[in-house]
Amino acid sequence: MLYQQQYHTVVCGALSPKHLFPAVHIDDMAAAYDGANYLIGLGHKNLGLISAKPQTISSGFQRIMGCKKAMEDAGFSLPDEHIVYGGSSVQDGYFAMNQLFERRLAVSAVFAFSDDMAAGALASIMDHGLSVPDDISVMAFDNCAVSMETRPHLTTIAQPIDLIAARSLELLCDYPDTPESITLPHTIKKRASCKTYLAP
Repeated sequence: MLYQQQYHTVVCGALSPKHLFPAVHIDDMAAAYDGANYLIGLGHKNLGLISAKPQTISSGFQRIMGCKKAMEDAGFSLPDEHIVYGGSSVQDGYFAMNQLFERRLAVSAVFAFSDDMAAGALASIMDHGLSVPDDISVMAFDNCAVSMETRPHLTTIAQPIDLIAARSLELLCDYPDTPESITLPHTIKKRASCKTYLAP
């Protein structure tokens, strides 16, 4: 590719397609596994997922695979109808949650793959006359500012965004001879949008 010859490129916050470029990211599959496993540990067996449209090796694809693996390891399933695909905005999350309601799936927890989508899902739940987390728990991803602006505050998978950016700049300035992938740790920020589920 011509731009590969002219410009140094580092993929920030995701894997590099076909590993053509250096990349700095978290392990999205492991992070989603841990998030889903946290919900399972709270007693949630019926999860809904809200995701941007995934492509092969994209973060969305890896997160879906991580959630499915966590459910399978716990002896449960994650049917395709429990996953809604859309954009990544607050409005997209709102409409995606509406779709889950329209499917009448009776999920007890929703895992949205961005804080913005989770904020939209939370608004939809409340507009349906339900409470978070008393009726439905909501888990998010990223730990951006919006996760602390919602009520309740969002339980979310935290990416070390500042560190990802810093390490990406380091790679850009000291460009490696061969592409390398740097995986940084994630954490779960446990807040008020998730609670133990007691089956009726």
